[in-house]
Amino acid sequence: MIKNVAFFGYADAKLKSELYQEAFKTAKLLAEHGYTIVNGGGPGVMDASTQGAVAGKGETLAVTFTPKDAPGFEGMYVRNIVDREIKTQNYIERMFKLMEHGDAYVMFRGGTG
Repeated sequence: MIKNVAFFGYADAKLKSELYQEAFKTAKLLAEHGYTIVNGGGPGVMDASTQGAVAGKGETLAVTFTPKDAPGFEGMYVRNIVDREIKTQNYIERMFKLMEHGDAYVMFRGGTG
């Protein structure tokens, strides 16, 4: 049974961009139908999926990590406030936890973390 849908995509997607809006609308629709939205807790597509889930009155889960030495890391995004958070130690653990906690996956243009 599918309960959790994990979102992957471009961390630099801007609020007004088509990509951000597509992720928002997809998450909102899924949340309205009872799915929990899972993402990496960062900006862009991750934030769009959280905001869409909130608009759809759904639950959210972020799998995060705070790197000590990772140039170019998109960082934690203060606007991406979720219901539950799983903290991991590195990108690899984060990716595996995202896959573990997703029963289905939605992938948008851009990176996967």
